[in-house]
Parts: sequence; C-alpha cells; structure tokens
Amino acid sequence: KIDFLLVDSVGKKLKAVDEIVTSLSLKNIETLHERAEYIVDDIQGKKKHMNAYDVCVGRSVATIPKFCFWTQDLLRSKDGRLMYIVGGDIDDDILSRTESTSTIN
Repeated sequence: KIDFLLVDSVGKKLKAVDEIVTSLSLKNIETLHERAEYIVDDIQGKKKHMNAYDVCVGRSVATIPKFCFWTQDLLRSKDGRLMYIVGGDIDDDILSRTESTSTIN
C-alpha cells in the first residue's frame, strides 16, 4: 500500500483536493495545510515527519537548492528520493546538469 501526504500552504487548494479524495473514496491520501519548510519541526515537537518519506515531489515552489534544503529532513536518510517538476522550456545543457542521483547532505 502506498500512502500520500499532500502539503500546501493554500487551504483553498487542499479543500478542493479533500473533496476529490472523498468523492473518489480514496483512503490513502491525507492533506496537510502547512508550508513544507515547517513540517519537520511541528509545534508539539513530535517530529513525526522527520525522515518519514520515500519520495518528496515539488512543483516550481522555489529554487531547487531552497527546495532541497526544505525537504532534506523529510526524506528517509538512506534511500529517499527528491523529484522536482519545472515548467517551460529548459535548455538541454541545464537539464543535463540537474539530473542527479546524488545524496543530499
């Protein structure tokens, strides 16, 4: 079973997602109204999101280095993967330099 946590700082988007999830009777999707950079250090200090995810996916939310910094503590330390989706025309030269399987330190 695969579970998904969808994080967004815009509540209106998440409300729409919640309605879709309910209408499709999906049981493996949870939404969280929060900014990604804040979910590692939750206010109760439980850190339930720290090193908890196999994959983090972002879509043009910030520069790639900033997004890596925000999500590095969310990914499982040994085998976590980061996927970042950008739009528009990307030069092959730039694209070849951004594809990586390196470890985030």
